[in-house]
Amino acid sequence: MIPRGIALNMSQYDTLRAMNKIILISLLLLASVPVALVVTIMTMPFWSWLEKTFMIESIGHSGPAAWCYLASYGLISSLLMAIHYLLSRRKSE
Repeated sequence: MIPRGIALNMSQYDTLRAMNKIILISLLLLASVPVALVVTIMTMPFWSWLEKTFMIESIGHSGPAAWCYLASYGLISSLLMAIHYLLSRRKSE
């Protein structure tokens, strides 16, 4: 958030905007972690089907494989980034 009532030159303003964007993206990526964990556990039937159909090791004795968590995280974080991009684009128009 850019503070109001403070006179900033263009360079400082751009730096502050860039820092805000970096912080927001970091928070989105961090918020994706617990969501991806829950989604991975909830989609265990899908991972089991994937393992049976394509013979790709996805379910072990202790739950889904690490790549399943990474795939879910990549999907969730990409989705959140796309939503953020679309909303920020709509706001600027």
